[in-house]
Amino acid sequence: MNYFTGLFGSGFSGLGERIVNESVPVIAIDGPSGVGKGAVSRLLAARLGWGLLDSGALYRLLALDAVSKGIALDDESALFALGCRLDCEFPRLENGECILLNGREVTREIRSEACGNNASKLAALPGARKALLQRQRDFRVPPGLVADGRDMGTDVFPDAYAKIFLTATPRERAVRRHKQLKEQGTDVNLALLLTEISERDKRDRERLASPLRPAIDAVLIDTTDLDIDTVLSRVMDVATEGSRGGGGGYYLTLGMQTHEPRNMTESFAELFEQSEIEKKMRPGAILYGTVIDVLPEWVIVNAGLKSESMIPIDQFANEAGDLEVEVGDRIEVALDAVEDGFGTTRLSREKAKRARAWLRLEEAYDKLESVTGIINDKVKGGFTVDLDEVRAFLPGSLVDVRPVRDTSYLEGKPLEFKVIKLDRRRNNVVVSRRAVVEEESSAEREDLLSKLEEGAALQGIVKNLTDYGAFVDLGGIDGLLHITDMAWKRVKHPSEIVSVGDEITVKVLKFDQERNRVSLGLKQLGEDPWLNIANRYPVGARTSGIVTNIADYGCFAEIEDGVEGLVHVSEMDWTNKNVHPTKVVQVGDEVEVMVLDVDEERRRISLGIKQCKSNPWEEFAATHKKGDRVAGKIKSITDFGIFIGLDGGIDGLVHLSDISWSKSGDESIRDYRKGEEVETVVLSVDAERERISLGVKQLDKDPFSAFLSEHPKGSVVLGVVQEIDAKGAIVRLSEGVEGHIRASDLSRERVSDARQVLDVGDEVEAKIVSLDRKKRTVLLSIKAKESEEEAAAVQQYSSFTDAGTATLGDIWKKKMDESQ
Repeated sequence: MNYFTGLFGSGFSGLGERIVNESVPVIAIDGPSGVGKGAVSRLLAARLGWGLLDSGALYRLLALDAVSKGIALDDESALFALGCRLDCEFPRLENGECILLNGREVTREIRSEACGNNASKLAALPGARKALLQRQRDFRVPPGLVADGRDMGTDVFPDAYAKIFLTATPRERAVRRHKQLKEQGTDVNLALLLTEISERDKRDRERLASPLRPAIDAVLIDTTDLDIDTVLSRVMDVATEGSRGGGGGYYLTLGMQTHEPRNMTESFAELFEQSEIEKKMRPGAILYGTVIDVLPEWVIVNAGLKSESMIPIDQFANEAGDLEVEVGDRIEVALDAVEDGFGTTRLSREKAKRARAWLRLEEAYDKLESVTGIINDKVKGGFTVDLDEVRAFLPGSLVDVRPVRDTSYLEGKPLEFKVIKLDRRRNNVVVSRRAVVEEESSAEREDLLSKLEEGAALQGIVKNLTDYGAFVDLGGIDGLLHITDMAWKRVKHPSEIVSVGDEITVKVLKFDQERNRVSLGLKQLGEDPWLNIANRYPVGARTSGIVTNIADYGCFAEIEDGVEGLVHVSEMDWTNKNVHPTKVVQVGDEVEVMVLDVDEERRRISLGIKQCKSNPWEEFAATHKKGDRVAGKIKSITDFGIFIGLDGGIDGLVHLSDISWSKSGDESIRDYRKGEEVETVVLSVDAERERISLGVKQLDKDPFSAFLSEHPKGSVVLGVVQEIDAKGAIVRLSEGVEGHIRASDLSRERVSDARQVLDVGDEVEAKIVSLDRKKRTVLLSIKAKESEEEAAAVQQYSSFTDAGTATLGDIWKKKMDESQ
């Protein structure tokens, strides 16, 4: 498809080779940006069935091509060469929304503010304008041309049949452009946009080549306070009357290849009527027809053509399957074919409805009006929207002013949308709900701001949920309902309290006017259940609660609406100390609890479950006293003792020191195994601290105590040396009783090494000089025994001589003689 064929489509049907002739009528519509000339030109061209020249698009394409190829915007010679070979296509002209540059679609890209500013700069260069001048004039082909630009009536088509120059105040133009950009998803500062428009106007007016100015014979129309329909109507009036005086008129026979000038006897109205007649007979044209008969499978329609048409009856059924027409109804139909090869005119009701839907969309697009549609499916990147007979795409980012995770509250019901992109040839429609919301919100916001104050109660709709709260639409402003302000009780996720689409009453907690942020509360609408909580639940009181949450350290129980208390894992059971709370309770269980502590200021209540059950420690203390014998199985063996399982699920501890009288704890504990039945003696019971001390060695009499009762301090005892080293010896005195003799106590003579005096197995006789019942030690001394014996001998033989005196040697000699 070449450039002009793609541009005009069916506008070339029957014309054969392209004809560029000065006899072809031209309507030139000039003016600065933002006055509505683009929309008016599109509507006028569509109404007439004429071609459309958007000259601004050509300059924008040249600017975009130059920037992409690194050509400076002030390099006039390079721009002239680039303009002469500019490779662009317009596959669809009617809405100007599909434009290709070098085979790539740049429809939206050339409409950016940056591209527009660049186009304005290079348009001031005579070389750039010269390169595009003939290209613009080549658009002048039958049956006529509507030319949109800034110098159409002054330089490009000075002989145009009708010339119109549209104007508007700079501010109005900036506002229009700002609105258009926002609907396309581009956020631009209005003040900056107004400055850029003023600068562009100045640049366009002051350029040497084809400055922006109305033609001498142009009709000026100020569009500041006019809607698009009014502007189009005035342009049609000007075109019908003809704005150019003298110079003859145009003789035009549609479908012919000859165009001869003639006097102005044929008015523009006649040309318009002639154009309408031809358009009516084109395939795809919308006609009115009358239903003349309804058959089981067909509806017979007379559209005033050479034959009646049979249309399948299913094209007249509604969604419920009911027939929508009856004989005599006047309906719209689309012309499929004037002659289908069998002498019959073929019409379509479906295509008419679809074409009418497209016309409504195009009109809404041009007038920036809203359309009604239904979100019916989710697709990649967004949603599909049913706009009557046309399916549109709604990007996810344009659903609302804020990102929306859950759109279920929007699906399946009529909503308003703005059309932001339209391509009928490609069956492509893009809509925005965000643009509608922002437009509606601006008015609602002003009203809301007037009554928005902290403490006020307002109605709102939940529009989105997050992990930390819910966003509520108050009508123009969104407020955040934080999860901690939803209820007085613990809330895991906002979905427990509200759902998307819910209409709720909320209280304004805080309003930041500078940042337009509103903090909302739901729980604040009711009374705080924590007030006077200590009076309702004194320490020691029993009540019931529902387990709402379980953590590693315990569980939370709700004892009334909005009031939860913590049952620490240590307060859940008397016997299960190291188990997870899920082994004791489950979420949803109703439990009886006792109030252990209340901290109203910090909103905390400590609860206990085990306190509502019998205490096995107290029961054991009441039935067992010190010295009682109890038996149980070994539950565990540790480094410090043995735990014995007792009645009631409680444990008693046999410490290492209470296992054996004769062996060390580490040695004696090796004789026991887990699960073994053991008999013990109760040593002590501390019910408050939940401790029971048991003993195994206490089952037998203490050999150490028995030995001491027979051998008090000072006694002389007989023993056998078991161990010896340089410092002393260990002597076995009886079963389970040992004594220790230091080297210095082995003899009255000095002994440096006990091994020089004694050997293992030697029998010794020594005196008990010291006892330590706690450490169970006996200190012996042979030297003390000998000293004691010597003293006794001295006393016994003190009168050995007549003189009553005797030497120690004499006494010792006598003693030895007696022993012999």
